[in-house]
Amino acid sequence: MKKRILKAFILFALMFTVCFNMLACGNKTGGGTGDGGDRTRQKTISWLHIWPEHSAAMTKIANNFMSENPDIKIEIQQSTHGDVASYLNMQVFSGTMPDVFFYWTHQISPYVDYDAVLDLTPYVSGWKETFIDGGTSWDIAKIGGKYYSVPFRSTAYTIVYNKTLLETLEVEVPTTIQEMEAALEKIRKSVPNQSFAPLAATGIAGGTLPQIHTALNSFVALQTEQYLDPAFKSNLIDDDATANQLGAKVLDKLKDWVGKGYFGYAEGKSESTAITNFVQGNAAMVLMNNNNLYLLEDMDEEIEIGFMAIPAPVGVDYTYVFGGFDGFSIAKNTRYPEECVRFLKYLTSLNVQQQFANSESSIMAVDGVVYSDPDQQAMSVAMKDMGNSLLSQPDAKFDVGSYGDQNNSLVLNYILGKSNSTAMQVIQLIEENNDKAVADAGLKRVARTHPYPQNVDYSWLEIL
Repeated sequence: MKKRILKAFILFALMFTVCFNMLACGNKTGGGTGDGGDRTRQKTISWLHIWPEHSAAMTKIANNFMSENPDIKIEIQQSTHGDVASYLNMQVFSGTMPDVFFYWTHQISPYVDYDAVLDLTPYVSGWKETFIDGGTSWDIAKIGGKYYSVPFRSTAYTIVYNKTLLETLEVEVPTTIQEMEAALEKIRKSVPNQSFAPLAATGIAGGTLPQIHTALNSFVALQTEQYLDPAFKSNLIDDDATANQLGAKVLDKLKDWVGKGYFGYAEGKSESTAITNFVQGNAAMVLMNNNNLYLLEDMDEEIEIGFMAIPAPVGVDYTYVFGGFDGFSIAKNTRYPEECVRFLKYLTSLNVQQQFANSESSIMAVDGVVYSDPDQQAMSVAMKDMGNSLLSQPDAKFDVGSYGDQNNSLVLNYILGKSNSTAMQVIQLIEENNDKAVADAGLKRVARTHPYPQNVDYSWLEIL
């Protein structure tokens, strides 16, 4: 009985709020005076972003858009990186989703599954092609053959290297993972001090050391053509013995690199500490986020730096960049879909993207942006393979949830040498957790049907 009363009260409160807003705000429609003195209907669009640090730039964008589109009013809402998911979940529950809202393109699927996101497919033609790589970034949010998110800017991790130091040590900039391993070994032997890191990485949950693990697994996925299997996009493939053996080799490879000191003291190190070590000359390379470029400002001006992605094995035409796109979507229940699309097209116009890149030092999603800062330009080139749709799984049918956290801990503990399990035992524990997550979703995993390619060279996974 109490539940029914509470439910009725919530419904009454929501109805009262809607009615009050309709009376007070004209149901999101205001009035303005046109040149001839006539009343001009103005449509209000709510816009959610998550960047307090970019609030001035966002306000400027909204004001400029309203100046060019006097029939539309933009109401800015602001959340944060850590709170946006819970904020949107509340809005979905109450039926008050912002008309245009921020979310990461590769994570939009839960809101699509809830039928809360507008299908943008009818608007794609002539728009998608204006983005980098011909718009492949859009495919990360292509679910069920339809588009639901518009990329706004790129956020990724690339390797920054001390070019001056590498030249002094006579180390060539690596172009393959085999050359990367040789470079790390040569640097380690040249500078045996363990406080110095050939490649400064962060050995914490969510850090850059696990990203390297993901990179090696991604190269294996490309070599085995896993992405061509029909079940790959849904993430329901049940790994077989071959996949598990390769996964164990990846773990052992990375554990070997850690043991040889290729990452210095990585355990527990934060990204800011890793970058500081690099700036102070205590690392030859560092894996860092492009949005932290400003942290390199204190570096000795006589030192030349370069940028690169994690290179792939010989024969794989791909580099690995951990990252994705900050995107915007439109709520399905918006009263003004055409006006929202007009605003998104404005956000992703070359002029606005260029202005945001200049003022906020961001790497943008639209093609044709020119980066006057040489470091910004070099990093944008290194990020060219970021968000490659081959490895995206937009139709993932389940969420690993807390099991994913357990898997990450298993991996990190193993490669840091803090586990008593073998690599294969770790893989088996991860598989058990994935099975539990699939079962919790009421689903079943399916066997791989795409055949393994013949004569693939996996020798780069062997311990040297």
